[in-house]
Amino acid sequence: MNIKGAIFDMDGTLVDSMFMWYGLGNIYVERRGKEPKPGLGDILSRMSMRQAAEHLKEVYGFEESPEELIRDIYRVMEEFYMNEVEEKPGIRKVLDELKEAGIPMCVASATDSYMIEYALERVGIREYFQSVFCCRQVGEGKHSDKIYQVARESLGTKVEETLVFEDALHAAETAKRAGFPLVAVWDESEPEQEKMKELGTIYLENYDQWPGIKFSCATEKKHV
Repeated sequence: MNIKGAIFDMDGTLVDSMFMWYGLGNIYVERRGKEPKPGLGDILSRMSMRQAAEHLKEVYGFEESPEELIRDIYRVMEEFYMNEVEEKPGIRKVLDELKEAGIPMCVASATDSYMIEYALERVGIREYFQSVFCCRQVGEGKHSDKIYQVARESLGTKVEETLVFEDALHAAETAKRAGFPLVAVWDESEPEQEKMKELGTIYLENYDQWPGIKFSCATEKKHV
């Protein structure tokens, strides 16, 4: 495979943060002095941020408007990205190899751009990426391949020349459907690991298993 560019998801791929998103509702409710109801994380995971804020307002009796609640919830994540988030173990091995090979890289994430910047600066890997893109910026979530195409165009590469690194099944399916070679990355937040293995041109349980970028056939699967 002739790789000339790489697109990385952020949460669960570059940094270890999916647990925080999943637990965000519980954390916020507890910080407000209330007891989270069982299953809150599952309920909120299926909602947009607006829907989640409306649910919290209705169920827990918060007086703020949904817009105010969203700002409060985002502040929890902002603090986490600025002060606590850690990189995924072994990711620098991959980033260094791609950088040394002259492969341009960028980030494409559902997380807002300013929080991407906070996280990358916090763990010290911002320098590897020439640009960052978020779903809000391009106007589509990862059910659409628009964010990958915008990122690819910024790299100046063709689809078949651009590796996409993803840890979430729905995003991996979108990238694969669009024709990108996929590096499927394990994260505990994604239960459908067998499907991730099937999708990945490369499947990584951890970054120590990274086999390098020199492999010959775009249709060959390499599960390690």
